[in-house]
Amino acid sequence: MEQRLQVWTITIVLGIIICVLLALWSPWLTPSISQKLVVNKIEKLTANVLDGCGIGCTDCGTKEVNKVPFGSEVIVEYNCGGPRPIDENNPNRTTVAYVSFMGYVDAKVFVH
Repeated sequence: MEQRLQVWTITIVLGIIICVLLALWSPWLTPSISQKLVVNKIEKLTANVLDGCGIGCTDCGTKEVNKVPFGSEVIVEYNCGGPRPIDENNPNRTTVAYVSFMGYVDAKVFVH
């Protein structure tokens, strides 16, 4: 009886360790999936804002995807105030959106 309890305990602990290591690595979170998740989140955040921030401008969009523990970071270039050309008075802005291993996108810094 005691030996069965030890086997179950070891099995459960190993299962938890494997799950944590998989979440840490998150191989299902590819760069293209991360980019799509971020773009979809930004589009949802700005859908009802007429003159807000967006990625539909010159040289805007996702620029870089970096794997980090438990997810990835996506560097996004955007502009605020409607579609206008880039100039000294209205330069594009850059921010980092975090995508968790579960697919949640933290892009709160994007909303102004």
